[in-house]
Amino acid sequence: MNARSVPVELAASEIQEAFPRIYAACHLTHRRAGRHGGDLSQRESTILAHLSPDRPWDLSTLAGHLGVVSSTLSEALQPLVDAGLVRREPDPADRRRCHFTLTPLGVQARADSSVLNREILDDALESLSGQERALIAQSLRRLAETCRQARRRYDAGEEREESAS
Repeated sequence: MNARSVPVELAASEIQEAFPRIYAACHLTHRRAGRHGGDLSQRESTILAHLSPDRPWDLSTLAGHLGVVSSTLSEALQPLVDAGLVRREPDPADRRRCHFTLTPLGVQARADSSVLNREILDDALESLSGQERALIAQSLRRLAETCRQARRRYDAGEEREESAS
C-alpha cells in the first residue's frame, strides 16, 4: 500500500466525501437490540454511543456534551446501569462525583445498535488484506482521538469568545 503525504485540506475533503458514502452503504435501519434481547431507546443508544469501556465520562461533562441537564442524564443512565450495560464508579479524587464506562455487555449492545450494519461492514472488510484492515482500523482510531482533542480545543475557543463578549 502506497501512502503519500497530502495537505490537510485535501485529506479533510476526502474524509468529508467518504464518511457519508460509508454511512449510506452500511446503514440499513436503526437497530436497537439491547439489554437481554430487549430494545434500546434512541436516548439509550445515544448514551452508549458516547461511552467507552476505557475512557470514563463524569456525569456533568457527558450531560453538557449531550445538551441535557445532569438530573435528566442520571435518570437515563440508571436503567443502563441496572441492566449491566454501564458501570458507575465513584471518582477517587471526589467521592461525590461518578464516572461512567461501558461494560462488556454495553460494548456488545452498542455494536448491536450501531447505525453501521455489521454484516455489510464485515463483507466489505473481507475484500481487503489483513494489512489494509489493520491500517484502516488504526487510522480511524487515531482520527477519532485527534478529532476528540480538536473538539476540546474548539470548544475551549468558543468559551473564550463567549466570555469576552
